[in-house]
Amino acid sequence: MINKFILFFYIVYDVIKIFSGGGVMKKRFLMLVISLFICNVCFSQVLQSTGVQNNLWTGMGIPSGVPNDENRDGFRWYGFIDSIQARVDVGIFTIDGMLAWGALTEWNQNKIDDFTFANTALKPEHFLHRNTPSVNDDSGRRSNAYNRGDRNFGNESYYLNFLCHPITDFDIGIGTRLEWEVGPNPSYGAYTWEYNSHVHQGDLRDGTPGSVPVAGFVKYSNTYAQKAIGLRYKYKNIVEIGMAIPDGFSTASPVTNLGFSIAPVEFITAAFAYEALFMRDSNLYTGATIRLNKNFIIDGFLAFNNIGNNYEDKGLWGTGGIVTLNFPNVGLVLKPEIGITNYSNKSYSFALYTGGKVNYQFAPRCNVGCWVSLAWGAEDSAWYRVEGDPRNDWYGGFIFNIRPEFKFDVNSNHSLAITTEFQSLTDYKRDSVNSTLIGIYWRYKS
Repeated sequence: MINKFILFFYIVYDVIKIFSGGGVMKKRFLMLVISLFICNVCFSQVLQSTGVQNNLWTGMGIPSGVPNDENRDGFRWYGFIDSIQARVDVGIFTIDGMLAWGALTEWNQNKIDDFTFANTALKPEHFLHRNTPSVNDDSGRRSNAYNRGDRNFGNESYYLNFLCHPITDFDIGIGTRLEWEVGPNPSYGAYTWEYNSHVHQGDLRDGTPGSVPVAGFVKYSNTYAQKAIGLRYKYKNIVEIGMAIPDGFSTASPVTNLGFSIAPVEFITAAFAYEALFMRDSNLYTGATIRLNKNFIIDGFLAFNNIGNNYEDKGLWGTGGIVTLNFPNVGLVLKPEIGITNYSNKSYSFALYTGGKVNYQFAPRCNVGCWVSLAWGAEDSAWYRVEGDPRNDWYGGFIFNIRPEFKFDVNSNHSLAITTEFQSLTDYKRDSVNSTLIGIYWRYKS
């Protein structure tokens, strides 16, 4: 018990250092991981249960490049990335963290030039999008599975959360990845270090037409507490009320996020969230889940971005839905999905993505699945106003993504998975690239 409380005070100190910019944070976080094992307590991942989870990935493939280009990079091996997550509960306190390390290759002219061991923020998805020599201005966010649509979140090599539960159903949280959310949003499969992670919103980019390769991403701000200090009351699955002060709050910029959900009847849950209350570039979210029965579920979501920040010119909104069809007698799950983005600027057309996930359990320990998506980016009518303008041939762009996967559960603790992902992207200038990524995952979960 003494060891547990020593661990607890170490974590409190480390959390404070995170928000104060302490340079020793990463070293102390490594001490945390070691201490968790020394204390001989129960562990877990960020998904609400006590335990430990380790994901080891190795990947290979063909980097992004121009199809049929004789000078494009060839097939290569990228190395290893290991992500360990742990959670410990001590009385009314919860400590939750992750640390990632890599043993990564560096290539030069299709030969391994270097091999580096380092604390890394890279995720497997990074290697699918690496090296885009012909795609124009590829500065937009790539996948919500990567960073939840926030340019300032998701690229870290670690996360650390501290929670206090002073009374039943009430939580106080401070951390770098709290993951407090209400309602549904476009699917992303899993966290980026897990085998079943896939692109989000068809991999549309965050930006306006002509500023990113394929524009049309909209942020669904149902995650109201991420890198933040937050409070929430959550009574079973009936009601949740929460608020958070995100990283960067100051008296000159008093940012506050709110989240609320309610299930007035058993088969309906409605949710509302507001990001950056009191600020000019705030975001509004609302969504609902309708459970017609346990095998037929409908998710719907709606978002407005940049409210108050010259919304008529800079704002955008999006809506979409997911249908979950479960066939338990044959082990089959289907999840078709569609989403639309519309800009407030009347010169811009709408963007569209559609796709879905299929999963089939063909044996007690074996699963196969596949994600497929198609995305069409938004266009700017100004491109076509003047005959002879070089932009007359531009269009919104297009993305095709397919990601089959296979998982074998060795036992209750160990599982192996193999994934193969292919993506083809044509940007607004009609330049095209594609890439292929093969991943092998080993997961241990206590």
